[in-house]
Amino acid sequence: MKSLKFVHISDIHISKNNEASFLVTEDITRFFKETIELLNILPALDFVFISGDCLNSGREIELFQFQQILAQLEKPVFIVPGNHDGNVSDAPNVFTQRRFASIFNPQYAERPQNGQAGYFSISVKDDFQLIGLDTSIPGQVEGQIDDEQLAWLETELKRHADKFIIVGFHHPLHPLCEKSKTGLWKDMFVCQNGKKVQKLLDTYKSVKIVLCGHHHISKAFSMGSQLHLASPPLASFPCGYRIIHLTEHGDDWRINWKTNYAPAFIRSKAATQLITSQFALEYDAENPHNFINGL
Repeated sequence: MKSLKFVHISDIHISKNNEASFLVTEDITRFFKETIELLNILPALDFVFISGDCLNSGREIELFQFQQILAQLEKPVFIVPGNHDGNVSDAPNVFTQRRFASIFNPQYAERPQNGQAGYFSISVKDDFQLIGLDTSIPGQVEGQIDDEQLAWLETELKRHADKFIIVGFHHPLHPLCEKSKTGLWKDMFVCQNGKKVQKLLDTYKSVKIVLCGHHHISKAFSMGSQLHLASPPLASFPCGYRIIHLTEHGDDWRINWKTNYAPAFIRSKAATQLITSQFALEYDAENPHNFINGL
């Protein structure tokens, strides 16, 4: 029986200051190390996918710390950049998402000299193709996929139409809560050309799983023949990651997933910081606890 098991992690936010806004980055750095140790002994794990915001401000010290921890992972790992994985600041030791992609994208040499460069297409196992997309825009919270990358994506979808395709990126293609359907949250937390990307994915029935992060909201929903999984963030409440297991089931596939969470004391601290943050107040100024309830 064919099967695939992988882990989806997002929004780790390794920070040079340890604490940043509602992020419990000091605790999560330790939890990330512990997670790597657990993944190394997880039976039959095929790969790990990280959907961006590995860093918090795109600085060399954060990159160094992230690489040190990641180097302990004994499984294949594939990473796309998030909006925090680079910047356009003139401050020393600050870099762009392109530099991040040059380190972590195994197909970086094939990318254009300008524009987005963190996308790849890799056979992770017989009959399974992982396509990672780069939605980052240097210096902006917002995300989109440029025309050159979209043309490349269509070519890859055609090329691997006979496989089970998993597509992953940082910014969600769709609003993940009511507030992100309009206004500032839609601009910040939904890929600007998400509808166009979704239309392209819908053209190919072989696209079965769509993964994202960025919004710090945990969500799962079906769209046509696709399962969309928005990963919980590691660095803020609810502080978790997913183990996803696919098994052949007749002429179809069975998809199961489990969310593993940080220890209770970390999650409690993260919940308190989130409830008192501007982020939660923007969600519901009268009762910021409602943001926690939606997670």
